[in-house]
Amino acid sequence: MAAISPASDGVGRRRRRVLMFPIPFQGHVTPMLQLADVLRSRAGLAVTVFHAPVNAPAAAEQSAAEEDYRFVTVGAGVAGEAAALMPTGGSGSDFAGALMRLDALLRAPFDDALRQALLADDEEEAAATCLVVDSNLRGVQEVAERRGVRTLALRTGGACCLVAYMAFPELCGKGVLPPLSRDQLQLDMPLDELPPLRLRDMMFSATTTHGTMATCLERLLDSARCSSGVILNTFDDLENSDLRKIANGLSVPVYAIGPLHKISIGQESSLLTQDQSCLEWLDKQEAESVLYVSFGSLASMDSQELLETAWGLVDSEIPFLWVIRPNSVQGSEQTCLPDGFEEATRGRGMVVSWAPQQDVLKHRAVGGFWTHNGWNSTLESICDGVPMICRPQFADQMINARYVQEVWKIGFELEGKLERRMIERAVRRLLCSEEGKEMRHRAKDLKNKATTCIEKGGSSNTAIDMLVNLIMCILMPRESIVGAESGVNLGEYDVRTNRRSSGILRLIKEQLHAAVAAGAGHRRRRVLFLPLPLQGHINPMFHLASVLHARGFAVTVFHLQPAGVNAPDASLHPAFDFVPVPADGDGDGAGGDYLEATLAGILDVNRRCEAPFRERLAALLEEAAPAGGGDVACLVADAHLLTLMDVARRLGVPTLALRTGSAASFRVFAAHRMLRDMGYLPARESELDAPVTVLPPAPYRVRDVMLTAGFGGHAQDQIYELVSRAVEAVRTSSGLILNTFDALEHDELAALRRDLDVPVFDVGPLHKLSPTAPPSSLLRQDRGCLEWLDSQAPASVLYVSFGSIASVSAGELVEAAWGIANSGHPFLWVLRPGLVRGAAAAAALPDGFDAVTRGRGAVVSWAPQEEVLAHPATAAFWTHCGWNSTLESVCAGVPMLLRPCFGDQPGNARYAERVWRAGLALDGGGGELERGKVEAAIRRLMEEDDAAGMRRRAGELKSRAAECITKAGSSCLIIDKLVNHILSI
Repeated sequence: MAAISPASDGVGRRRRRVLMFPIPFQGHVTPMLQLADVLRSRAGLAVTVFHAPVNAPAAAEQSAAEEDYRFVTVGAGVAGEAAALMPTGGSGSDFAGALMRLDALLRAPFDDALRQALLADDEEEAAATCLVVDSNLRGVQEVAERRGVRTLALRTGGACCLVAYMAFPELCGKGVLPPLSRDQLQLDMPLDELPPLRLRDMMFSATTTHGTMATCLERLLDSARCSSGVILNTFDDLENSDLRKIANGLSVPVYAIGPLHKISIGQESSLLTQDQSCLEWLDKQEAESVLYVSFGSLASMDSQELLETAWGLVDSEIPFLWVIRPNSVQGSEQTCLPDGFEEATRGRGMVVSWAPQQDVLKHRAVGGFWTHNGWNSTLESICDGVPMICRPQFADQMINARYVQEVWKIGFELEGKLERRMIERAVRRLLCSEEGKEMRHRAKDLKNKATTCIEKGGSSNTAIDMLVNLIMCILMPRESIVGAESGVNLGEYDVRTNRRSSGILRLIKEQLHAAVAAGAGHRRRRVLFLPLPLQGHINPMFHLASVLHARGFAVTVFHLQPAGVNAPDASLHPAFDFVPVPADGDGDGAGGDYLEATLAGILDVNRRCEAPFRERLAALLEEAAPAGGGDVACLVADAHLLTLMDVARRLGVPTLALRTGSAASFRVFAAHRMLRDMGYLPARESELDAPVTVLPPAPYRVRDVMLTAGFGGHAQDQIYELVSRAVEAVRTSSGLILNTFDALEHDELAALRRDLDVPVFDVGPLHKLSPTAPPSSLLRQDRGCLEWLDSQAPASVLYVSFGSIASVSAGELVEAAWGIANSGHPFLWVLRPGLVRGAAAAAALPDGFDAVTRGRGAVVSWAPQEEVLAHPATAAFWTHCGWNSTLESVCAGVPMLLRPCFGDQPGNARYAERVWRAGLALDGGGGELERGKVEAAIRRLMEEDDAAGMRRRAGELKSRAAECITKAGSSCLIIDKLVNHILSI
């Protein structure tokens, strides 16, 4: 049999390599190497561990000859400086400062080491995919980011600790931190934001300044937020609530994959030599009779504390195993136990310099653990059902101890100055009292939960599978996961049937099997898409589908056909699968104009498509698993389709809500009830221009938030229903997706993240992130207008289009026509069928208009708008301010003439004029069109001094939009997080 290449996974695919970088402390190296072993054994991943020139892992020498497990020393030339930065231990050490200085020292040498590793990444090597970095090494992470390497942040502490760190800025903002004094009453003050913690539990070190601590935690949180996912060595049954807070607060996937020491079967990672003889000594002791005493690899005590501890153990008369680490007694290189101690404890006590702690804790003889409450020690004690005496010193240890005592109730803290009598009582309380037995019982319950979580189907086992899938699929090169696509789609299915039939089952089955065959057996996650069948909603949904498809997901589009209209052309999207969803029964037959009929139709489509959608989704789910067509990851649905999202959730499919409007407009949606309660709404004619002060920093007037502009008064209740349902759809989803970008709506996005309990993903501008996506227009575009633009002078043409739904009266069209004509500027005007109420658009143009504008104007029924706006001849855009049009204009750097019609359009116009200052409101955004005002506005936008400033600001917005979609831009990073989130839900 031929040998398998180290660069191959055995089935012809190139093997993957994970890069890792731990902090050179025992408590950080251990879980990192345990994770390395899990990734190697579970997924066959190769691993390269970068390590500092101090405290090198013992495995670095043991694995020197292994191709798939490499160790690379970083900063050999600065070894002396690194050694000098290592903290000596104890509560008096400035750990936060030491961490940041060490991180800064390793940046430059890591950049060189990483560059060398990437240069060596050829077809003969396993391909590097990502860097798993200790979350305290933000500088190292930044080096990787600049070189295009995605990162995962490993938090070696508990979830409870990370939640406390996340709350640190808030506590500082409220004046809680730093404390005004070190008075004991103040330090014992409970923190209402972080029950059961007290103020003293947030005092990380006696010598670290508040400023240093704040900077250190800010960088740690940045490391998590900028990563593709946060890995925690904990498990769901232990810290479920805090894990949810982290996922919601950081908006990145969270992988609770612990306890790693129970999953890893790799080499020992201890930096100190373990005295294995203590295990033989334990074999001679009674069951649950021994107190194990160890304060970890960094904590220390003074000589008096050592003396009191020694006599406290003597006087307790309980068997003990005590680890006294070299240099663990401050001011002394050698440990001197008091005279008479050895004689007093002979036969029932043993002292060693370092112990195999995991073996000790799981030994039947151990009944309690006196610990410093480092997270590794705390977790190991929990997983072996051993109750604890807690003596925390610094960093996260106080938080861990508090949870041991107050939340899990499996131990208690030994507070105050150490004194032998206090120690004696504490030891007896833990090992001899009824209270100690209850603690031991609760500890064993947690041990059982820890065992369950790592079994097949357990929470940690599942999280590891998800993490591996992230590394193997999402981070691999696109060409290795995107193969030939299925040519089968369901567009030919007879949409008139309302029953689940063998026909649709057969087509779905063929579709899924074809997808597998085309992908050469690679199992891809499948994302389902459910757009609202309106042009402004279909476009961003299809752009998003193209973006996720390029990231390796299979795509299925459910297209609603309430009247057999507005169906996308499936032939233009051969990479997607399509499932038509007809409507049951007849529509409501809403009267009124087109706008009001559209409003009623949005509500109606939820009701009429509910049963057909349920049948088709159930059929797809039924066939997906046995066909091997890729697990269904989630449904991305338009936020106006609440009823259908509920259907998906009841069938076990997670949902994400796509809002096709701006972040600012959704803030208005979410605040609509409050605006009504406060009397802003319903709007009164006399107060339309009154400022709305409850949505800072938005410059809204009442007319901008009423949402009912353009509709008859009787449509008000429908508007309120539509808005409230959209808000509920978002709040009950697994995340909100917005077609916007941070540099455009930073404050609005921050407000949404603060106010919503779901993650928010600003992934726009989607039309720029999927430039090669097939067109999704429902109307036939007249591409001849592009040739006409080619004949015009640069920055000379006014582009006029009012979108796919807005309408005008015949009188307004006439006034607009003569205003455009009288301006004297070239123009390209879109007169869509249905634009003019009660008349054909082209026929409504006034007599003489064509003659006056011949040679400098073009009129078309529909245009390829993105290309028009990007054309060098286009100087300005008269728009209805729909969000797609507004965003496309922003991204093209084209200033706008603003004439909003209905819904969120007045709010968009207000932002364009007052916030981005890249637009001009036509007649203040209200009133009747009048040709003189139209002419004056066009001239102001195209000719006057204001025009230069607006063009300059529009150009700046264009640059920011372009920057956000670069590899390290905000939207690309958010898409990475969205992809990982989809894999994790």
